[in-house]
Amino acid sequence: MASERDEALSAVVAADKTPEVPPVEIPSSNLDSALSTAEETRRLELANQHALNRLHAELGWFGKVFGSESHAAIVIAFVMIVLGFGTAIGLWFVAYRTGKTDFWASEAHLSLAAATSALGYVFGRGSKDGNK
Repeated sequence: MASERDEALSAVVAADKTPEVPPVEIPSSNLDSALSTAEETRRLELANQHALNRLHAELGWFGKVFGSESHAAIVIAFVMIVLGFGTAIGLWFVAYRTGKTDFWASEAHLSLAAATSALGYVFGRGSKDGNK
């Protein structure tokens, strides 16, 4: 009589004998097409990476901070607007706290004039770009 261990082993070995499935044949034309598509994709990725590296090299540190040539002027004008309005508010606050309103208020007006000039540049440039 067989032991329980031998019965379990024979059950596992019997279950392990499954019929093999033959490998699927892939037509060589589909394989060649897939390889050429993959190679074309790889070449396109390399070309895009090269263009990106060239752009980073052309921008330099100024371009990395303010953007490309087409956006740098607008970004600098925006920084000028923020600094101008911020300085004007700060100077009016100093004029209020010190009581010397004539000097500090006139300085605040100069700062406000610079900020509004930059604001006029941004909106003037936007209308010129829209007419193209």
